[in-house]
Amino acid sequence: MIRVLHVSDLHFSQDPQNNNEILKLTDKVYKAGFGENDHLLISGDVADDGDPLQFKNAVKGLKAFAPRILAVPGNHDYGPIGNGYSAASAKYFDANFLPALSIPGPYMKKTTPVVKVLDDGKGTKVLTVGLNSNLMTTTVLDFARGEVGGPQLKALEGVLTSADYAGMPRLVYLHHRPQPCNIFLALRDYEDFMAVVQNRVDVVCFGHTGGDMQAKEPTAARVMTVEPRPFGVKYLLNANSSVEARKYYEIAFDGTAVKVAVK
Repeated sequence: MIRVLHVSDLHFSQDPQNNNEILKLTDKVYKAGFGENDHLLISGDVADDGDPLQFKNAVKGLKAFAPRILAVPGNHDYGPIGNGYSAASAKYFDANFLPALSIPGPYMKKTTPVVKVLDDGKGTKVLTVGLNSNLMTTTVLDFARGEVGGPQLKALEGVLTSADYAGMPRLVYLHHRPQPCNIFLALRDYEDFMAVVQNRVDVVCFGHTGGDMQAKEPTAARVMTVEPRPFGVKYLLNANSSVEARKYYEIAFDGTAVKVAVK
């Protein structure tokens, strides 16, 4: 069996004292029994402003989970208060943060998804695909909006239709919420994204905005319908409030079976 433990929007600060709530969450995840077939998934906003010291504090706080960490950048990882885009922050995420914890990447070019197959050596394999959903522009008028973009979507479809991954459960993760939401926070091409993953993916993990992790368990076999297209995905997991709720999603893969619980 393989477990993926999903958190999001950690927002590590420069001041270690401001990171106590984050560390309470990560400590809970680790002490629940982080084993050799477990993986920590962070769906963006590791840092609060894309500052190197924030990333260094994140490395210290997450080192117990290395090298079994999956992570994508969020809008706060790429610039101050999550607005606009800093090439220096994006480069630091790829060149410094990811290697420090042996996290698969890179993400800065936004052309190819990050693909990793998890394998427990006992017959369970899981395809995981990470996407960079940040808008890579320098204008604050983009606010905190996102976009997967044509190149990544085309490459994602290629991965999901590849015979190399036939029969494997699939998990796709990104930062921005692939649902309708406030225009200043929206994923601009969420319909195109969901059209690619429809009926091809078991779990989509994200954060960024919204989300209520107080429920004891999420609804299974959930189908999200957004006009004008129906999009079928078993689980849509928003972990935006994981730090505040001090909760995480446990996604358990056993063969082709998938179960999700809130812990």
